[in-house]
Amino acid sequence: MRRFLIVVLAAALPATLGTAALGAGSSVRFRPNLQTLTPTDLSIEVLPNGHKKLRLTNEVSNVGAGPIELKPRKKDCDHDGKLQNDRTAFQRVYEDANANGVFDRGTDVTFHRHKVGCFEFDKAHGHWHFQDYARYELFELDGTLVRQHAKVGFCLLDTDQVAIGLPGEPASAYYGTDVSVCGDLDVQGVSVGWADIYQAPLPGQSIGIAGVPDGNYCLVSTVDPENLVHETDEGDNEARLQIQITGDAVTTVPGSC
Repeated sequence: MRRFLIVVLAAALPATLGTAALGAGSSVRFRPNLQTLTPTDLSIEVLPNGHKKLRLTNEVSNVGAGPIELKPRKKDCDHDGKLQNDRTAFQRVYEDANANGVFDRGTDVTFHRHKVGCFEFDKAHGHWHFQDYARYELFELDGTLVRQHAKVGFCLLDTDQVAIGLPGEPASAYYGTDVSVCGDLDVQGVSVGWADIYQAPLPGQSIGIAGVPDGNYCLVSTVDPENLVHETDEGDNEARLQIQITGDAVTTVPGSC
């Protein structure tokens, strides 16, 4: 299991959690904080027709006060009049029942529900995805958009523990570690201190770069690009990486972009 260091100032934890958990009204609510980690496993795939794809592994962690938890409901989400091909996604944001500032699943059972988007069945993956959860983009270094994969769907899972010891972090995966829990009405989520990884070989983990010339570019991965999910900080949803494309090879380049 890969692990990443999430820096948390221990002395600031009580104040941080008190602020992060506050919701509307007087109740204290545990919202997630989604962070996109730097893309890894970069490669260029050459298709039989000669077109190319830039492939990447993407990982989204949750370092907030509460889990991101999504529940599908059998309601028409894309307004095509059919209930078979989609589900409406509702986020559950839990309340602090005993006012201790730490999410406890056995105690903090009251939640507030927010409509945040749609689930759809992904034929390539063979299970249900929360739609538009991520966006992958390739920019010129001057900020000009070159290519993008704008609407990437995920089944949210606890696949990697990234922050050992965050308040409210479970010792083991709560939302499951494989796609057996990605059914049409299954609850999906990522626990506090855990992350969901989508590996580079999977369908959808790419940006089409046919016709893109060799050179240096900025690869940007963004979680929840439309800010539909209720979370504590929208400012850390994006990860940037400078890369160099040379023929059928891609390498990372030092420096920000």
